[in-house]
Amino acid sequence: AKELFNVDKVFREAVSSVLYPIGPIFDLDRGKLTSAFERALTRTFRVFDVDKDGLLSDNELKAFQRKIWGVALTEQDIERWKTMISAGCLREEVMRDGKITLRGFLQIFDVLVAKENKCSVPWRVLSMMKYDDDLNLIPPDEFDTEPELKQEEVAYLEEGFRQYCSSGGMLSSKD
Repeated sequence: AKELFNVDKVFREAVSSVLYPIGPIFDLDRGKLTSAFERALTRTFRVFDVDKDGLLSDNELKAFQRKIWGVALTEQDIERWKTMISAGCLREEVMRDGKITLRGFLQIFDVLVAKENKCSVPWRVLSMMKYDDDLNLIPPDEFDTEPELKQEEVAYLEEGFRQYCSSGGMLSSKD
């Protein structure tokens, strides 16, 4: 402290531990992700599992990356993820048919938090997936904006109306 050695690093780590606390996402006593965090990640996995096969394909992983970080995931990045999650686990548990299982998806975050101490990554995912600091899903504000229909949606509704309208654009009691 007298020589101010690594003071900036100490402050960065202190700020990081406040902004991205480990407690809600990782149980240090058990050495594993908390059940609340696993629940949030399971929901996230299901949201991005578009084809509902219980696996994340490379394209689904790319969609996840675009949503959370706003940048494209390269094939090399995907291979690094697959290699990372396969280390220390049975490959069949984390990968199937070249796709990542739910267990593999959870393993990504286990490695990031437990081994690489990158708590900012899971907190970014939680934030983008609309979770609060207690890992509760934040419901959307229903009155935030007025819903607007696209032109094709309006045309669909108008066509449905015309099917059942027998007189001049007005529904009658017999309609």
